[in-house]
Amino acid sequence: MEIDAGFNDFFEEVKDAFEAVGNVDVKDHIAIHVNVTDMGNRPFYIEISNGLIDLEPFGYYDNDAVINADSKSILDMVHRETDLKDAYTYGRVGAYGNLYKLSVLRDILKYAVWYQAAYFYFNSSVYFNSSVYFSSSLNSLTNCAQLPYSTL
Repeated sequence: MEIDAGFNDFFEEVKDAFEAVGNVDVKDHIAIHVNVTDMGNRPFYIEISNGLIDLEPFGYYDNDAVINADSKSILDMVHRETDLKDAYTYGRVGAYGNLYKLSVLRDILKYAVWYQAAYFYFNSSVYFNSSVYFSSSLNSLTNCAQLPYSTL
């Protein structure tokens, strides 16, 4: 039961990070199955379809790639403390499958924290105390969010 509670909290943190990214300009369908090795190999999947990112706490067996990693490594990637490529190079993460689609995920993870920081900034009381920055900064965020992920 303790593993389930820990996994649910972990999964919600990962899902929140991806939800902060919102829609992405990715035309391909991407399905990545992730096994969380330190939580009894509990799976979740990341699916990108028509620019929408979806995460669910289930396995995705008709996937494009598989990632095997412990929860700390996954959170480090989601919070941009390490990169998927670096984690793989140093043996913290195992991955196999379609390398192109893994690189798309890597790029999305790369900007997940930027979107989280922008979301926090635009919703903080400090930000709303200055009406001059409101319209120009909000337009900048909107424009950035519409760019293809590879050009951010």
